[in-house]
Amino acid sequence: MSYTPIKTCVLGVGLAGLTFHVPFVLSLPALFKLYAVLERKPEGPGGKLQARFGPEAANGVKIYNTLDAVLADPEIELVIVGTPSETHYEFAKRVLEAGKHGMCRRPDLEHTYLTLILLLSSPS
Repeated sequence: MSYTPIKTCVLGVGLAGLTFHVPFVLSLPALFKLYAVLERKPEGPGGKLQARFGPEAANGVKIYNTLDAVLADPEIELVIVGTPSETHYEFAKRVLEAGKHGMCRRPDLEHTYLTLILLLSSPS
């Protein structure tokens, strides 16, 4: 049985993105392909991804600077939201509305109601 790795985009290359999400995706190449990252103001061709993990890890990875650009890319299958907590609901909602699979890091208790709404409104 052949398996095609899931084309994944990590939103945010701050602490969560570079410490948890990107390393997780890179460590499982048979399951995930780091296809893109969202970085608002990359410094150089490979951005923070290349600065942290080297040119080999950044090779072929697209760098988008807006969520709209990420959501418009039909190749992206999974979006991992690793941005500040106050953006989680809006970003996760837009990811689901775009018909993409989404994962959001630790939802805050104050946003439990909004998280429930997302779960109930997500496509099957």
